Amino acid sequence: MTTPAERLLLTLKQFGYHRKQGIIAARININASRFSRILGGAPMYDYELTALVHYFPGLTYEWLLEGRRPTDEFSRAIDSLHIHMNTMTPEAKMELIELLREQEDN
Repeated sequence: MTTPAERLLLTLKQFGYHRKQGIIAARININASRFSRILGGAPMYDYELTALVHYFPGLTYEWLLEGRRPTDEFSRAIDSLHIHMNTMTPEAKMELIELLREQEDN
């Protein structure tokens, strides 16, 4: 994975959204056609990056933009969560994401 678009596509796949891109676009308040262009390689605006990083647990600017992962304990925990999520149904993944987002808001 050499581009932000490739890393974003991987993130969508890990969370079960690779076939539900319109849902993500709506949830992060990005026009669906614009989101499609981003996935095709168009550069992202700051507000789009921020929306994505805040929406997906464990997603960081460093990894999305440059492919660098932080090495702290939290990041290792997120990596373990990603592995576990590969066994979950898309519905269960969406429910987990919503639960994590609620926790972040509190």
